[in-house]
Amino acid sequence: EFEGVGDIELFARYGIVTQPKTNVYASVVLPVRFNKSVEELDQTADTKMKLDMLAERADIDLRNGAQAMLELPKDYFARGRMMPLARFLRCELKGLPGMSKEDACGALFEFYFAGCDIEGVQALSKLPLPLAGVESRLEEEARVIAWDWCNKATQGYDKSGARMKKFIDGAIKKLVPKKAKSTVLQVGDIVQAHFKAKGPDGQPAKSRAPKEAKVIAMSGDTISVRFTSNSVRHEVPVAWVSPGAADDESATEELSEVERAETMKGLKRLFLSLALVAAHEDIVDGIRMICSNFVRLYIVLEKVEGEKWEGFMEDLSKMWSDEVEMVWQHETNASARYVETYGADGFGTK
Repeated sequence: EFEGVGDIELFARYGIVTQPKTNVYASVVLPVRFNKSVEELDQTADTKMKLDMLAERADIDLRNGAQAMLELPKDYFARGRMMPLARFLRCELKGLPGMSKEDACGALFEFYFAGCDIEGVQALSKLPLPLAGVESRLEEEARVIAWDWCNKATQGYDKSGARMKKFIDGAIKKLVPKKAKSTVLQVGDIVQAHFKAKGPDGQPAKSRAPKEAKVIAMSGDTISVRFTSNSVRHEVPVAWVSPGAADDESATEELSEVERAETMKGLKRLFLSLALVAAHEDIVDGIRMICSNFVRLYIVLEKVEGEKWEGFMEDLSKMWSDEVEMVWQHETNASARYVETYGADGFGTK
């Protein structure tokens, strides 16, 4: 039985990786930036005020192009900072009549970050579904921001996975060496052949470098080949032809037992790392899809009327209520797991 820890700790301590969605303690770091191209915001006084407040009160410093780190799924669920952050970045700094911009910024911060375990912010609250107008547009834009953060992360995972697969292919090639090329040529073989080039005296001579060609016919000491690059046929001496296509690698020597053992160890680590990347990508992609589904439904709602609008509104309301329940269920489970792991007082007393 292993400890209640995330996949990275399991990998580091025990050399194992769980299947996606099987480790309730699994978490992944999500890099976030203030992306003007997505948020369509300039570094105005209002924006600067927001970024300063985020750095001072939420420990999220996005000033001057800095990158902050969130933790998923924790920061998406109850008490998390992901959606409050996206909503706060998109909201307009408007307060009650007579309220200063600074006071409005503070009030909006407290409204969106309610329940995020931030000092001076009220207790946990459930946000109502934004139905129409400014709030629905704000929610749609906030979801686009959150989707963009997740999408950039999944693209990074894809690139990392591709690099690992390349290393895995290389390791497998070492373990399964190629056989030496056959020196017996046959009609139809792809070969490297020198062609008849014009010599210094104007007479046909052997070319400096060979080119890829296909054996068409064989007769005694001569071979008829057709070159791949231009389909020209030449009849050349057998000595001008060697087996193998242009991209063929030379025969690989057998690894020693020590080299084979080390390669197998490296291959195992690569497979585990690839599984870890897949598990982390699964967490981020799940949240990316939730944001994407919300945005799609909001866009549809803007274009339909009557019974169709009511149908899509019902779908959106159900999606919202399901997500709220999922968020709060995660909060309940997280509290139970904490007590199970650390005890009711945080010191192992259960």
